[in-house]
Amino acid sequence: FDCAVTSLGMLGIVTKVTLQLTDTYNVRQRVYGGWPPQAHEAIPSGSLSRLLASLPEAMASTTSFSAFVDWSVDDPGMLILRDAIPKGSSPPPPPLPEWAGVPLRTDPVIGFLEGFGDLDATSEGPWCDKMHIWMKDGKPFGPQGAPELQLEHFVPLRYAGDALEIMQAVGAQWGSSLLYAEVRAVRGGGQLLSPYTCDEEDGFDTLAITNGLSGGLGERRVLQAAAVLEAALAPFKARPHWGKLTAMRPGDIERVYGERLFRFRAVCAAADPTGKFRNAWLNRMVMGLGG
Repeated sequence: FDCAVTSLGMLGIVTKVTLQLTDTYNVRQRVYGGWPPQAHEAIPSGSLSRLLASLPEAMASTTSFSAFVDWSVDDPGMLILRDAIPKGSSPPPPPLPEWAGVPLRTDPVIGFLEGFGDLDATSEGPWCDKMHIWMKDGKPFGPQGAPELQLEHFVPLRYAGDALEIMQAVGAQWGSSLLYAEVRAVRGGGQLLSPYTCDEEDGFDTLAITNGLSGGLGERRVLQAAAVLEAALAPFKARPHWGKLTAMRPGDIERVYGERLFRFRAVCAAADPTGKFRNAWLNRMVMGLGG
């Protein structure tokens, strides 16, 4: 099982699943700041760095969080904190009026990200209405006026502070080519090929850093940016998202996955010895075949 969920299709076709359900619940959402980031005189210098420094506290005090920032703008952007509220539980305490100097927001964020509609600000409601990919009037499958090319990397949570400092320095060079960046924490799940799961020595859970770059740059230039970023994050064992752009090579994948990758290869070779469910990219990047 620890190979099957994140197998990239290499173990065959799933024909049957068993779902483990949970009772419905509410989510309390607290929003601080706004979007898009805009540096101006009312915002004190160092606001972005202060927000990033507060993220470990955010991770410890909430069920889920997302920080949307622009690395090249000294503005805290927008921080979304979410907590699961089980049915019948006591009401949570009122939200803090500010977070890292950023005021609580109660009015909707209009036109948050293209294609995703408006974002409800601080509020509480059913879980299915409080996830930002399910915004009211959102059109996630519609055409975008400014298509993006995404980079996403995962580093062990223990390196969060240092990795974010490096990310800010590298990302600041992208300027207006960056449409947005999102930072969040992800709980490890134990899957051998999951980029979300760190080695036990690194604490298991990860910090996810997503960068949405303008599609107008073209894939070649975005891959060049990826190479610079991945070299800078290499000391923190950064893993790329399997479904997004990366400049990593097979040797880099072996380095960041180590023994877990070798275990997956053995299972894959036994389950599909002829490679029916693999293509050239998977053979090269995951199986280490073909140079």
